[in-house]
Formats: sequence, structure tokens, C-alpha cells
Amino acid sequence: LHPLQGADITDPEEANDQGTLAFKEKDWRRASERFSRAIDLAQDSNEPKAVYFGNRAKAALKMGNGLQAVEEGGQATQIAPDFAKGYVRYRRACVRQQ
Repeated sequence: LHPLQGADITDPEEANDQGTLAFKEKDWRRASERFSRAIDLAQDSNEPKAVYFGNRAKAALKMGNGLQAVEEGGQATQIAPDFAKGYVRYRRACVRQQ
């Protein structure tokens, strides 16, 4: 089902797609790893990179790592201030940290 390992992926969208699939399968750790790979591969493309940070924040929340989710959501909003989901993920993480 998962032919490509994280290091084998060379396209950020492919890594993000695999992360999304892992998230749907409730494999939060693998999802986070794939979103991390997407971030590493995205280089300077701000909008997609903000999406990947937002996705990794969502996975961190599911793993119970609220502090990481706050950092990831904040990173998404800094990279792309118009990315609304970044603010949603950041706010949810902040609420869970209270």
C-alpha cells in the first residue's frame, strides 16, 4: 500500500499526498513524517509550504503534541499570512495548550 518510503519521495506534493493518506488512515506519525518531507522538498514556495506546516500541525495535535502544533501553526501563518487554515490550526493548538 505504501510503496515509497519518506526518503524516496522527491516531489513535495507527493509527500503531502502520502501524508494526507496516512492521516486518513490515522497513522499520525507517518503523516507527520511525510509532511516533514514535503516541507524539506518545498524549498522557497511559500503557499504550499504553509499548507505542509498546517498539515503537520494537525498531525501533531492528533499525537497529543500541542506545543509542536502551536509552533507549526504559527510557522504556517508567518510563511503565508493569507492562509486561513494556518490560523485555524494555530488557534486550535493554542486552545489545547491552555
